[in-house]
Amino acid sequence: MKKAIDLMQRMYDITFVYDSSLVTAKPQAFPSAGNSLKENLERIFGGTDIKWEIRDEYVLLFRPNNYTFSGYVCEDSGETLINVTVLDLNTLKGTLSNEHGFFSITLPEGKHKFRFSYIGYQDVVKEVDLSSNYNGVIYLKESSTSLKEVVVVADMNAPLRTTQTGKVSLTSEQLNTEFSLLSSPDLVKTLQNLPGVASGTELLSGMYVHGGKNDENLFLLDGTPLYQINHLGGLFSAFNTDIIKNVDFYKSGFPARYSGRLSSVVDVRTKEGSMKEFHGTFSLGLLDGRVQFEGPIIKDKTSFNIAIRRSWADLFTAPVFFLLNRSNPDDKKNVRYAFYDINGKITHHFSDNNKLSLSVYSGNDLLKAKAQQVFDKGEHYDSDFKAKWGNLTTALTWNCQITPKLSGSFTGAYSRNIFMPFTSLLSHANSFRHNFVVPPPSKREASFLSSKSSLLDETQLFAYSLSSLFEGAVSEAD
Repeated sequence: MKKAIDLMQRMYDITFVYDSSLVTAKPQAFPSAGNSLKENLERIFGGTDIKWEIRDEYVLLFRPNNYTFSGYVCEDSGETLINVTVLDLNTLKGTLSNEHGFFSITLPEGKHKFRFSYIGYQDVVKEVDLSSNYNGVIYLKESSTSLKEVVVVADMNAPLRTTQTGKVSLTSEQLNTEFSLLSSPDLVKTLQNLPGVASGTELLSGMYVHGGKNDENLFLLDGTPLYQINHLGGLFSAFNTDIIKNVDFYKSGFPARYSGRLSSVVDVRTKEGSMKEFHGTFSLGLLDGRVQFEGPIIKDKTSFNIAIRRSWADLFTAPVFFLLNRSNPDDKKNVRYAFYDINGKITHHFSDNNKLSLSVYSGNDLLKAKAQQVFDKGEHYDSDFKAKWGNLTTALTWNCQITPKLSGSFTGAYSRNIFMPFTSLLSHANSFRHNFVVPPPSKREASFLSSKSSLLDETQLFAYSLSSLFEGAVSEAD
């Protein structure tokens, strides 16, 4: 740049006034002898961020002031959109909206034309005259255009295009079209199919990332740690895909905000709910049913979103055991198992820059098992086993825009891991009670209780309890 400026000073006998930092810029071309002063100034500085003004016998070079255009990108319903592409068509500079739908881009003073694009939505082009910092909310409409051919496009947030290593982002649409166990989409089993992740035992929801252990993974639901992430001994995960908005999976290079875990971080964000209208979904699977409903409480201000999932395996086992017990009244058994997940979220917009949301999750596994056997001489065996385990979490999150370039998210979380006392579970699972009845005139009753203690995980405990429940009585009776 310094060489181009010196050459023009000699050609037109004119002085250039500029800051020394401008010489680090690269000129678009060098001056041509056949052009006028204005033509050469356009030739050299056109396409750069350097502006010029001709004033009598000197040319003033300067950089214009920079201002920030920031805001949120939402659907028509008010749901924020993640990873929306924001591109300035004049300078070809762009950015993406973050996990809260917030974007911020700083550009030189002047008129700019921005294009907001997202797959499945119509592009929005907005012209902004940046004479000061500008803030706004951009609404995108779903696209109804039918394409004649299939166009494959790359994701700008793909790992190859970002400096963040080891990160994979999944949307709700991707989860519902990936792995489904018995017609139920499953988040953990979808992550098991990614490179560097092993499942361990087949069909169970274990995650061994880059050789780590299953308990070295951090699972977050709207910023709240989740400890029991499985149902049915690991066959199903505890995440209902009907309410999931986005999942960020980190296999390495965890951001500092996640504190410390050795293997991976799974950050799950749920949908806020429609600000415009009521609608929902209803799904029936082979082993569970799901209901999801959302809508506005105060239109354009407050919304809710609730999703419920429950298994109905107990509805099938009840008639089966009834028929078995009816055919063999001296050896009665009854086992009932069920799990459920309830997700709820309420979001209120105080303004375009301030939003408060309350998220609640409750998920539990319930297991009940009874056995009754009658032997010769009136001797009989009774056992009763009950277990309950799961999670209860609550998160209160305030999202705000502090400055045009800085947004904040403040979360207060409560998480409770529900699990019956281990010794109580084992005493039920391994106990057996014998009642000896002696005919009149004298009546006597004797009983004893035995138990064992060992350290088992959830899957082993589930299988061990059932086996000891049904096999313990037979072995002792023999």
